[in-house]
Amino acid sequence: MDDPAANIGAATDRARGRPPSESERPDLLESVDNIKPDRSEDDVLYELLLKYGLDLAIPTDTRDIKGREVTVIGADALIVCLSDKSRWRVVSGIAALKDELQPEVMRVVFKDAGFADDVAKTNAAQILKQAGIDDVKSL
Repeated sequence: MDDPAANIGAATDRARGRPPSESERPDLLESVDNIKPDRSEDDVLYELLLKYGLDLAIPTDTRDIKGREVTVIGADALIVCLSDKSRWRVVSGIAALKDELQPEVMRVVFKDAGFADDVAKTNAAQILKQAGIDDVKSL
């Protein structure tokens, strides 16, 4: 068990401007990806199906869009891209799917860590919104 006095000392050191020790620093790389490393893409897809209230036996189709794997679920209503690098070309390809498939409602889910930064994620949402896809989420 940690010694409370040691924690007080560490807090005092930080208040005085001393950097935290190695044991006090959080591992930022571990907190970047919010999907557990032992989860497969199928695990994440099934979780999404459950969260959206879709049947687990619903048909899925995997497509290659600009070198990235994209899963089309159900009556083309849910598009999932769990790529580690979601570039604007992939987003534009997903937007083009809306015209090709012409679903009544289309939802898109990306892996949050797949975007370079918040600006890229916002741009992706705006590109999809221009294509008539308003429900864009990231996990």
